[in-house]
Amino acid sequence: MAETARFADGNQLDIDQLRVQAKHRWLFDAEICEILRNYQKFSIATKPPNMPPSGSFFLFDRKAVRFFRNDGHNWRKKGDGRTVKEAQKKLKVGSSDVLHCYSAHGEENENFQRCCYWMLEEEIAHIVLVHYREVKENRTNVNHVNVAEGTTTNFHETEETMNATSLNRDKASQNEDNESDNYQGKLSVVPGADFFTPTQADKVRVANNAGLTDKPLIDLNFPCWKEILKDCEDCAQGVGSQPLHRSFSSTQTDTLENIPTQVHEILGELSSNRLGEGEELASHLLRHGELQGTTSTESVDVASDSIMDYTKEFTYCEIFKSKEALIQWTREVGRKNGFVIVIKRSDSGDGGQKARITFCCERGGQYRNTGKNKEDKKEKQSRNTSTKKCGCPFTLKGHKLGSDGNWMLKVVCGVHNHPSIKPLEGRSYAGRLSREETLLLIDMSKNMVPPKDILVALKNKDANNASTIKQIYNARQRYNKVIEMAEGSQMQQLLKKFFEYKYIVWHRSFDNTDITKDLLWAHPASLKLLRAFPRVLIMDCTYKTSKYNLPLLEILGVTSTNMAFLVAFAYLESEQEDNYTWVLETLRSVMDDNAMPTVILSDKELALMNAIEKVFPATKHLLCRWHVSRNVMRNCEKLFAANEIWEKFITSWNVVVSSSNEDEFTDHLNTLKQEFSSYPQAIEYVTNTWLNNYKERFVSAWTDKIMHFGNLTENRVEGLHSKIGEQLHTSRDNFETCWANIHRLLELQPAEIKASFEKSSTVVQDQFQFLEFKELCGFISIDALHKVLSEAKHASSVGVDASKCGCVIRHTYGLPCAHEIAEFKRGSRSIPLESIDPYWRKLDLVPVSKKQKAKLGYESVFDSIAKRIDESDNDTRVEILKKLSEIANMESEVRKERHDRPNSKGDTSAHGDASAFELE
Repeated sequence: MAETARFADGNQLDIDQLRVQAKHRWLFDAEICEILRNYQKFSIATKPPNMPPSGSFFLFDRKAVRFFRNDGHNWRKKGDGRTVKEAQKKLKVGSSDVLHCYSAHGEENENFQRCCYWMLEEEIAHIVLVHYREVKENRTNVNHVNVAEGTTTNFHETEETMNATSLNRDKASQNEDNESDNYQGKLSVVPGADFFTPTQADKVRVANNAGLTDKPLIDLNFPCWKEILKDCEDCAQGVGSQPLHRSFSSTQTDTLENIPTQVHEILGELSSNRLGEGEELASHLLRHGELQGTTSTESVDVASDSIMDYTKEFTYCEIFKSKEALIQWTREVGRKNGFVIVIKRSDSGDGGQKARITFCCERGGQYRNTGKNKEDKKEKQSRNTSTKKCGCPFTLKGHKLGSDGNWMLKVVCGVHNHPSIKPLEGRSYAGRLSREETLLLIDMSKNMVPPKDILVALKNKDANNASTIKQIYNARQRYNKVIEMAEGSQMQQLLKKFFEYKYIVWHRSFDNTDITKDLLWAHPASLKLLRAFPRVLIMDCTYKTSKYNLPLLEILGVTSTNMAFLVAFAYLESEQEDNYTWVLETLRSVMDDNAMPTVILSDKELALMNAIEKVFPATKHLLCRWHVSRNVMRNCEKLFAANEIWEKFITSWNVVVSSSNEDEFTDHLNTLKQEFSSYPQAIEYVTNTWLNNYKERFVSAWTDKIMHFGNLTENRVEGLHSKIGEQLHTSRDNFETCWANIHRLLELQPAEIKASFEKSSTVVQDQFQFLEFKELCGFISIDALHKVLSEAKHASSVGVDASKCGCVIRHTYGLPCAHEIAEFKRGSRSIPLESIDPYWRKLDLVPVSKKQKAKLGYESVFDSIAKRIDESDNDTRVEILKKLSEIANMESEVRKERHDRPNSKGDTSAHGDASAFELE
């Protein structure tokens, strides 16, 4: 723990006397330390005071009184309007930090202040001293006057004297409101000499054992060390050829006699000797006292003990082969020592000047207010701004040697006035990407790699990489802006991509303008899929796919293997009937008149529904049951107070929707109205909004008569929405980025669909190795086989009675129903391929309108067989005729089961035993 100053035994702390003096001055740091260290001897407040007056101070235990700041006063707030704005500072006693200090200003009276102190020592850090005081406006705030260890202080000072030595929290409070860039130089106190900095000389009176002196000290007005360094730097550049001299006024010369000898020698040496190099001056100042830079900006707090000289680390006598090698070496050395070195200025050498480069510390220089009109700026809402600049004097210079490209480095000033930071993560400049890293980021971004994965890849490649996720996002944004500036507007970039990948694109513009109104595009492979499977279309709009918030209409189809595929996309100016009509008419123009959709599924978007009826009048339009159910839940659930009643209502509603015929629908609806007559709003909503006008579009009593192939919901679209959302990552992308992510899905879907065709054509699952499916396996999709198998399980119970069967699967899927399968089984026949709708038998991408029945040249085959029989002997003739007989009687042949061959590995199948109907 840092050593702290204490009072001598002859001057024990008098708390009563301090309470009197606290009304006129701030307490000294050493006094505060003594009070906090001996808190057991004083009274600890058990609750915050109410409107404490100026000059009062209190002790609190933070563990017992958590909200000790709730004193009833109105303190100045931060930008959020809720949090009290407090200036933070660490206070010293001697040369060690011992105290935390948090100061606040009054909202109405800015001169009324509150300071809270607690020790850095963890053992007593919970004890807090809170001091309230109103500072007179004409007082000038100065730094603390620390009481050195082993000295005593006369506390019987006048009010004027104590105010002149008020604590630095007054100045910190002033800095809280006025950010300044004026750095004041100070010469540190020389050990053994009672000497203060020039900024304090005319304000501070020193208390000692002999009492106080009323004679004011004269302002020496010495030049600050930054000015001296500037003169030295000019001398090093050859700006001036005269020796460095600092002239002093007669008053300053007389005053020099009163300065202690050691300090006088330093100033005399500075004023008479020429220091040709800036690093020599810095080293000289470091030998005699700490070189310190301060700023009035609240966010910068550089202590004098942070001064470090890195001249040796940056001294390099070798020659660099290129400017890039010089820059790389300088930044790498700075990184190793915990500093960020940046280029301050650079001259390429054009115009007859010598090529050179100047390096400085990232925290060098001063904050510059870029506001042009200060009057207008004051009227705007204030922003919480800050700066990392602290006037660091570190400077390096490199210059080119001749015309051979070699460079040399020279240390002008190797001093940093702030501590080093290791590691450098979080430092914006240290996290900048190199050229190689930027190229890697661009390449990974083009391949849709998320930013977090890009950052991981960069850090795996370079262990010293200090980039953050924010810098990755910024780099991607800069790249997109560069592309936009180089390749034109967003729409021009998108059209260029369409042309590059041979998309089919349609667009229309506003009247008499070149502004695009609606844009429709389709991948060539998607149109090929549409012509092969036009029977079912699903349409839905999605939002938040780009930063322009335009509706994106998605049109999907469904294959015989039950796989959805993306047909086309359209950016719409608005969701009006005219926009939808233009899209559907354009899409219809690329379809064959003999291959129109039989079913179109969408949600209850009235404009889209009207456009569908207008463009596809012969097509059945169905409403998505999932959207209907979601709307009923959103509008009716809030009408039911009890959850049990709501569950009964939604169950009864689902029964109504699932009614198998119109009579059953009427009965179920009447039951719903009777059971929930006490909820008229819910009954009115489902009746007027859905059933009266649209029941034919989603209730089973009507949809079971339509060949929809099982497409009653838009779950497929929602699933693709999810995939697209995973690819987009954010809703703030531009058109080109949005298209690139969708394009990736479009490129992959043909291969997946072809793979499903191949599986249905070649793979025969064990559960279909029976007589009923002998003609179907390999000729229809596996999904259709599963539906037939499910219906075959009911064949035994239903029998051949068609009225008992209902024939729903025949009407909706185009597949044989239970009573048909029972007839085939009764005659020991397999299910014929002709009983399957052509939709399920299509396992290729040949357009429907162009697919014709293959003509087989069987006459030539029979002629060959007859010739072979005539030329063969009797035994061969018997074998040929036997095989021809098997082919002719294929349907009557019963396939023998393979139960006679035992499995040496045991039964590892996950399927159960064969059902009864399968063994018949």
